[in-house]
Amino acid sequence: MEGVVSKAARAETKAEKEEILKKNGLHGIKHFLWDFRFSDPYAAYSYDTLHSDDLGKWGHHLWTLLLQVLEENDGQTFYDILKVRAQYFVARVSKEYGKNFDFFKQHTTSHLVQDIRSKGTTNHGSTRPGEGFQQEAAEAYNQTNFKNVASQMNRIDETQEAIARIRMAIDQHDQQCEEGDVDSTPKFSRVTSASWRFGAAGRIVNSNAFGVLKSAGCTVQNFDLMLRNFIAEHFPDDRVSYEQRIQIQPCKCAHLTYQSFEDWRGLEDIVRCNPSFHGSERYDSVLFNSDSPGMSFARISALLRCTLESKRQFDVALVHEFRQNKWKPRTAWAGCQVHEEAKEYSLLLMDYVIRGALLTRAPVVGKGNLHFLVDTVDPDMFLRADQY
Repeated sequence: MEGVVSKAARAETKAEKEEILKKNGLHGIKHFLWDFRFSDPYAAYSYDTLHSDDLGKWGHHLWTLLLQVLEENDGQTFYDILKVRAQYFVARVSKEYGKNFDFFKQHTTSHLVQDIRSKGTTNHGSTRPGEGFQQEAAEAYNQTNFKNVASQMNRIDETQEAIARIRMAIDQHDQQCEEGDVDSTPKFSRVTSASWRFGAAGRIVNSNAFGVLKSAGCTVQNFDLMLRNFIAEHFPDDRVSYEQRIQIQPCKCAHLTYQSFEDWRGLEDIVRCNPSFHGSERYDSVLFNSDSPGMSFARISALLRCTLESKRQFDVALVHEFRQNKWKPRTAWAGCQVHEEAKEYSLLLMDYVIRGALLTRAPVVGKGNLHFLVDTVDPDMFLRADQY
């Protein structure tokens, strides 16, 4: 590569220089590692199937040639192509169409076996994962003023995500209208969310009959009053009097959809609150948004869909919140987070719930109901916890 660039630099004309570089698939740029003693950038290079094979030899070389050769064709041409053996076709490309395979990306295939032996299979050096994210990042970068770009790119990404969610909600609504599933005068202001949905719904009861809730061996006194105060705080336009009924439909699981911090893909958690899940109690914990510094967690005791007489519906979770505790074990590890589970119950709108979480009880005596955050359940939780 260094010899080709040097040869191109000595060319007498610009056209001759470009021809030399184009023939070898290079640009006339001096590599900074050439000036480093005892460095070998070619040994550091790993074979990349995306840029060497898919986009390289096929996309930039064979595909363009194929389109030129098959510019005019008919059914008989395609029939003949299907009968051609791949080895025979490849062997005649250079002979009949003058395609020269003497370029760097083709040369790297001769070192492929040695590369696999020293570094592992090609999937470890592939640039295919995250290729779409690279394009999105480049588009966002071009919209900045190229100064302090991180915060600007974050805002652009948040805006694009909001636009995508709005667009998705509109498309879903239009599709439902076309299918005739949406009444022009709906009876309820139903709960519609792309981030959660309830499952395993139970029988609808009155909030007064739900007054004493037995959950995980505990009882919640004055649940109806708690719920009415919660509605007055979060839905002031739907303030309910004590004479008005509130219908409650308990559910035993929730499907939570969230965006992974690892690769920005959409993932789903299933959290459960079931007094008898395969013969054992199961009350999962969740991560939720709050104004408190750090990460906020809560253990779900009940998942409730509430319907008011105004026909408004909303989803809430009856939870025990976890509060951060300053106590640390003697063998505290990097990123150790200790949370204490509150005894009292509180209500949490499902709009604030992000994803499921795992907290394990700390084996200490006399320190309250302490729990350790297990941030190694998956890469997303690890990256979220690593911020604090």
